[in-house]
Amino acid sequence: MTEVTEDVHGLRKRSGVVTAPDGLDLGIRPGEERAPPVERGRGGSTAVEILQGHRSRDAGTVSALGAPPRPPTVVGVPGPKSSGRMNRHPPH
Repeated sequence: MTEVTEDVHGLRKRSGVVTAPDGLDLGIRPGEERAPPVERGRGGSTAVEILQGHRSRDAGTVSALGAPPRPPTVVGVPGPKSSGRMNRHPPH
């Protein structure tokens, strides 16, 4: 049996009165492409954002290659506290 690279147990995220996903369990093996097994509007995009490290979770465990997901680091992309303006060309 192939080792699971992404492992999710009991994933839950609450936003106001809505809880979605609510108790998601999912295992992804190397080479698999899977979508969270949820109905439309029931937290699939939120689950993917949590797996990618873009959102926090309220409950459950998430691991990618045995470690918790971390937000991606991209050089040159403004962060959430930035004004959104970037210098495309440095001054000479």
